Amino acid sequence: MICGFDPMDQGKGPLSIGDSPTEDMSDVTRIESPPRETPLMDRTTFLDYCKMHQIDPIQRMLLLSDGTLVDHLEALYLSPVRLSLQHQREVPMPDADADWLGVPRGCPTVERRTFLRAGGTDAAGRIEGERGGSPDRIVVFAVSLFPRSSLPSELCEEMLRGELPVGKLIRALPTQRDRMEVAYRPVPPLSEALGVSDTKSFWTRRYRLNLAGGGVGLVFEAFPPRAIFR
Repeated sequence: MICGFDPMDQGKGPLSIGDSPTEDMSDVTRIESPPRETPLMDRTTFLDYCKMHQIDPIQRMLLLSDGTLVDHLEALYLSPVRLSLQHQREVPMPDADADWLGVPRGCPTVERRTFLRAGGTDAAGRIEGERGGSPDRIVVFAVSLFPRSSLPSELCEEMLRGELPVGKLIRALPTQRDRMEVAYRPVPPLSEALGVSDTKSFWTRRYRLNLAGGGVGLVFEAFPPRAIFR
């Protein structure tokens, strides 16, 4: 349970959601388009799934990336990626998330809910972005949970300032991502921000971020299909 909703819920009931986020792949033979939602998949299962369904190759790359997401996004959109902080607060770690992370239930936790944005104009008013210019747009919705006791003091202070994406804050730190899980699910906060139906589904992932010195956090990311913000 993250931010009052469960983006990775595996409910079995049918959902009426929008079209799947695919691009023109006429040069590639696939058996079928993605269904309207999927169960959680680990890396191997997701790759097998992609062999049978039409999935945007760039979204495949982003979903399975083990590097700094911000770097990949800036290379993709030829634009600085900016943080739009929705809220940041200290909360008790929810039981389900604590069990998944392997930390005590209810421990003091920094919860952060953000949008990453790209495009728009720079400080001089010049248009930035791919092909010489693109409008400001949301490229990722992210939620993170970090137990305060596991964060180095300097990192905790930087995070509480709410100025930079987590990826930029940890760029100089040894990190490891594991327990990666991918799913195609509705994400109501992202739908609301994009002005689409709250039953629309998006490709999402969550993973455990392990920091040098024993720090650990849960990161959830949802990616709008590129067709929405072109």
